[in-house]
Amino acid sequence: QDKVLNAPDRYNYRRALEALENNKLEEAVDFCEKDLEESPKDARTLAMLAAAYHLSEQNEKALEILDETVKLWSGKSGENVVNPYFLRATVMLEMEDTVKALEDLELAIRTSETRINIRAEQLEIYYAKGDNEKVKEVGEITIQESPNYTTVYYYLGLVALDEEMWNEAFAFADKIEKLGKEDL
Repeated sequence: QDKVLNAPDRYNYRRALEALENNKLEEAVDFCEKDLEESPKDARTLAMLAAAYHLSEQNEKALEILDETVKLWSGKSGENVVNPYFLRATVMLEMEDTVKALEDLELAIRTSETRINIRAEQLEIYYAKGDNEKVKEVGEITIQESPNYTTVYYYLGLVALDEEMWNEAFAFADKIEKLGKEDL
């Protein structure tokens, strides 16, 4: 599969990944469990199993597996099928534990090649908490990493509006509009 670099070439692993991608959650769980019989310490399989439980709205099981997964996770390139820190942050947000979620998002950034979704999650959480300084801080980092990512300008624009900095807010809106036209 092109999407997953360095994915294990094991039948049950491939079938679990395919089932998860097709939202066949029970099937994904079955194939993950079979793959774990072969490779009990494979963090990628554990992360997929946790994702399947999370998507099945079984967050308690997902968290239990994720706690084990992060102990085994190397963060090597190609293991980002499901980043366990990002997934655990997602579960913690659903359980309204933003402190733990933000901690896990920081860990996810350190072990992920695709940080942009993680940064977007951080921006959303910090803005919802009313922490405009953290929105600005994460916003600046995000612009350095990905200057054409419109979401960052959206949150920075909201902060500028909150702080009644009208010129900055309009500048961010212009930036979003220009970037949006480039995408067409």
